[in-house]
Amino acid sequence: MSSDPVHQSVMNASRQFPKMVAGIGRLTTQMIEAVPGLYMKDGAEAVEVASMPDGRTLVFKVSDGSLRPFRVLVHAGLKKLGIDSPYEAENVLGGSTVIGSIRATF
Repeated sequence: MSSDPVHQSVMNASRQFPKMVAGIGRLTTQMIEAVPGLYMKDGAEAVEVASMPDGRTLVFKVSDGSLRPFRVLVHAGLKKLGIDSPYEAENVLGGSTVIGSIRATF
């Protein structure tokens, strides 16, 4: 966790204006809005970082570049860090029937 005033200014601006970080309707924006103090940023090829002001941080990379498991991974990772976050199940469909779900295992 950086105490540099410039870094803190950027993080605070990101938390105040999450739509400028990721855009309308994006998971990163939704999570910054839903979890007080959270900073998140996604990157190229399915990389995500989520960090709280006290230094608790979650970083992951989805090897195949898919964004589909992000919501599940973010929720499970934050829960492991003791941080409550909104959750929506990510269903696996077989045709139009739900046949399973994506889950995170740590």
